[in-house]
Amino acid sequence: MKSSLVKVCLLLVLVRLTKGNMTSQCSTSDSYWEVQQDKRNNTFTCTGLTAQDTIEWYVWKSSTDYFYLGNCKPLTAEPTQFVCDNSQGQPIFIASRTSADAGLMVINPVAGGDASLYQDSRLLCYATRSGTVVGKASCRFDYIHASEDTSCTVQFRNDTWSVYGQCNIQKAYSVQNRYRCEWIQTKEF
Repeated sequence: MKSSLVKVCLLLVLVRLTKGNMTSQCSTSDSYWEVQQDKRNNTFTCTGLTAQDTIEWYVWKSSTDYFYLGNCKPLTAEPTQFVCDNSQGQPIFIASRTSADAGLMVINPVAGGDASLYQDSRLLCYATRSGTVVGKASCRFDYIHASEDTSCTVQFRNDTWSVYGQCNIQKAYSVQNRYRCEWIQTKEF
């Protein structure tokens, strides 16, 4: 009895460690992946797979509201390329596998859909082996339209050594209401 309990605990630790090896490269420090409205190749990378893993892709809104996008099988002797099934996500979501340990999802919002697809949802990649999940990673979506027609004025005050600035920004949009403004010094005086 004690021996089988130790085996079960060891198996759980190994599965937990394996799941920790999967990573996704979110485009922001706050774990959002920004899908730009007018960009055709928003690329999401999932790493930490092994050559024996199948990578499966999902858009997840909740435990009852998710949809399957496609998968990429492990590399076999024949054919010598990774085979991916994109039948569920096309033409907006295109899965590919670039190596034994990495997969890509390219999102083309120009191909269709609307911003509600990205509202309160995540892109998930699962690594499965023999039908068992051995790893997963995800990023939250933010569907954005970069600002246009931005004009700024900057004034430096010699008496206080202060910089004052004001910018007018047109047509900025974030489905998650994430907005930021950054001032960057480009020239020293």
